[in-house]
Amino acid sequence: MKELIKRIASLAESHPEKVVLYPPANDTDIAYVEGNFSFKFHEDLRELYRFSNGLSFLDYCLLGIGNKRIADFHQDNYHDELIFDSKKVFTLIGTSGYHEFGFLIGQSESIILVDSVNQDLSLISNSFESFFNKLISRVELILKSEHSKDELMMYIDDESLPELSW
Repeated sequence: MKELIKRIASLAESHPEKVVLYPPANDTDIAYVEGNFSFKFHEDLRELYRFSNGLSFLDYCLLGIGNKRIADFHQDNYHDELIFDSKKVFTLIGTSGYHEFGFLIGQSESIILVDSVNQDLSLISNSFESFFNKLISRVELILKSEHSKDELMMYIDDESLPELSW
């Protein structure tokens, strides 16, 4: 996870207009959310929140914990009832295009792609770190491409990108 955090920090330094970091969450904030939902975040996610309390990259937003400058994990998940394989899905990342990524309660390493428009849920990764490595690799591709100045190319599933499987 430390290497992934270095990559994110490097992207934020080289592309501050497209990758935004926030002050870190503290253990009290993390414990508050865990207590309200009766689960523990995966340690990789806790480490990411201790690095940046939320994260904005392209049109993606890692939900913050009590961070008033970004969408909030607690608020976004308090009323939503997304169910996959009989388990509640907690939204972790969202976009303005209503695509979300979340994890299953009790299986916090299982990452689910949520298409809110079509009410479709798909398991895309069984590892939190693997998911984030692939996500950041796609963000790096976009930011390095000649289309990076194109405000329309802000999504990791853009058709002009090379195919990367989850």
